[in-house]
Amino acid sequence: MVIQNKKLTVILFLLVAVFIIALFIPSESVYADFGPKSTTKIYLENMPESHYICALLGEKVFPYEGFVAPNIPTEREHYHGDLSDEEYEEYVQSLPEISQRRISYVEKLIERLNKESFTYKFDFDSTSEYSIDGKVTMVEYTDGYYPPDKFIAVVYDIDNDILYYSNPIQRYVFRDQYSADYSAGFTKVNDNTYTFEPTLTVIMKESPGMDWAERNELNPVIQTVWYNVVMFIGRIIITVGVELLIALAFKFTKKSYGIIAITNVATQILLNAIILISMFFGGSYWISYEGLLVGEAAVFIIEPIVYWKTCERSDGTKKHIVLYALIANIVTLALGIGINLLQELL
Repeated sequence: MVIQNKKLTVILFLLVAVFIIALFIPSESVYADFGPKSTTKIYLENMPESHYICALLGEKVFPYEGFVAPNIPTEREHYHGDLSDEEYEEYVQSLPEISQRRISYVEKLIERLNKESFTYKFDFDSTSEYSIDGKVTMVEYTDGYYPPDKFIAVVYDIDNDILYYSNPIQRYVFRDQYSADYSAGFTKVNDNTYTFEPTLTVIMKESPGMDWAERNELNPVIQTVWYNVVMFIGRIIITVGVELLIALAFKFTKKSYGIIAITNVATQILLNAIILISMFFGGSYWISYEGLLVGEAAVFIIEPIVYWKTCERSDGTKKHIVLYALIANIVTLALGIGINLLQELL
């Protein structure tokens, strides 16, 4: 197909350039699992001052292999089973002191877990966290890489050999946070074991404007809503602006420009609704990118149909209208991905 309009030719060349640039983004800055991950946070307040190590024992562990007590291997068996005793000792001694301490903490946790009868699985790669730098009274744990959908939170007091564990928790949201207060009472199983029931306190990540809200004594929830509303309006303005600029090259009628603007607002609302629903109610295997794909697919279907049926070019034809809808959506999608990449890299 030969394109007669010079402005349209320029736009197509720019579009090709965007994708070429994307292909040559340095590989060390972008990873295969790039993008937001589901997150679970555990906060235990007013704990006895000590060193702690934490873990989530999952009913199903994804994507790694899980081990059930009393058959959890030591870290050495799991990672360095091919080394002799001397080789492993040399390896450990070659590590920084903080790494040696971490290995010691993990080994102590595994030793204690192997004395219990949990049916939930222990995962080396994604569940352990520790207070290495000193004793604490606030235990803060975050599993930021596909935490289990159903899990038991385990907190081990290393100095006093006391194990704390929660009742089974079922996750239903993309990001969740649970809190418990030791001073409010934990249930004693025996002298060295306690259970606790954490309360779900947060189901979404704090907004980038949270610090500003606190400095100005604003309610964080109100600030989060305010930030998201402003960002949403900003995305609509940018999307409508870019697609109208591209539309100028196709020389639509004045009425058609209005239809394009209104349709873009409607499809942006639909797209963001799909993304939010997938993030907060989709569980750990249905994240924002899946919502983005479904939402964008809907936009790519809806807009060309609406424009073909309702819009008209100034010459009275509908020539290239579907092509315009596809180009406009690809450009705005590429622009959105580019902005997200910059935010992650900065």
